[in-house]
Amino acid sequence: MIMKEHKNPKVLSEGLLWMITAIEDFGVSHLKLKDVIDFCKDVGLHSNAATRNATIKLIGVLHKFVGPDIKGFLSDLKPALLSALDAAYEKNPFEGTSSIPKRTVKASDSVCVSGGGLDSLPREDISGKITPALLKGLESSDWKIRLESIEGVNKILEEANKRIQPTGAGELFGALRCRLYDSNKNIIMSTLSTVGAVASSMGPAVEKSCKGILSNILKCLGDNKKHMRECALNTLDAWVAAIHLEKMVPYITASLTDAKICADGRKDLFDWSSKQLKAMKEFPEALFFLKPAASAMMGNSLAIVIERLRPDGGLQGSVELGKTITTVLSTKNNPMLGKSNAATPHFEDRKVFRVKSSRQESLMSSQGIGIQSQALINTPY
Repeated sequence: MIMKEHKNPKVLSEGLLWMITAIEDFGVSHLKLKDVIDFCKDVGLHSNAATRNATIKLIGVLHKFVGPDIKGFLSDLKPALLSALDAAYEKNPFEGTSSIPKRTVKASDSVCVSGGGLDSLPREDISGKITPALLKGLESSDWKIRLESIEGVNKILEEANKRIQPTGAGELFGALRCRLYDSNKNIIMSTLSTVGAVASSMGPAVEKSCKGILSNILKCLGDNKKHMRECALNTLDAWVAAIHLEKMVPYITASLTDAKICADGRKDLFDWSSKQLKAMKEFPEALFFLKPAASAMMGNSLAIVIERLRPDGGLQGSVELGKTITTVLSTKNNPMLGKSNAATPHFEDRKVFRVKSSRQESLMSSQGIGIQSQALINTPY
């Protein structure tokens, strides 16, 4: 408020530079971001060159901590300013959870800001805009009206700066889910894009809607058209960014063994899942991918999975591999049990590992893991 009311432009520019240093040191957890952004728009970006440049730099630093959500609150600026801000975003890429402040405020000395940090960017209640007319339009027999209604949902998200509350999401997702089975493939692809946008706009709260629509999104991977599958994967990207992979595991693993999804679709889903798992340091729920992966290796998709398992061309002999795995897993009196030799470890001492999941708990013995692992160890190269 002191900077806003001061008439000396140097006070503004130097005050903004101090704010940049403070944010770089302490992060945004003690800020009301909406107030800072409004100050930048109302004052900083409309002052002299030094103040304007300092404001652009400040918004760039905010982007490092807040991410692309900040762009929605600056979309009404002039093109020249938007270009300058894009350059600032590139210099300060969003670091997510890895963006850790250099310094912290002692609890005894700090005055916490209620609702500070990213949560202080407001989310709009759009339930009033999900009108009966909009929902009826999504079910119209005229494909043009259905498409217009989908575009209407996108417009609502844009008007809310792509930050919405979950209120009314049930009705909206219910109507959009029906469009994922539309006779018009272009409608389906538009719906997938919109469903992903809704998930991104709603954030973690979209988890409650998983059961209602995530399985339907995954079914779109059964389409023979590559472009359709790519649209489905882009939607999954939006969901995993909002709620994280562990919440999606039960739906993904079910789809990996779904015979109704074509081989190319399951391969795409395996590739996508592998990419997500590689980015994680700890993920106990990854064990639930073992069963569908083993099933795929013994099924019609063997050749595709083999190709996925040998990124450097290391595995050879797909037929022999299938025979080896099938033989080991189906033998009742496996010679590995209760015996030891130079190539086979002991499995007499059983230990039980408890794997926690958001939906279930599973017990897996080290003996079982050892048997499955041995099948891969015995794979001929």
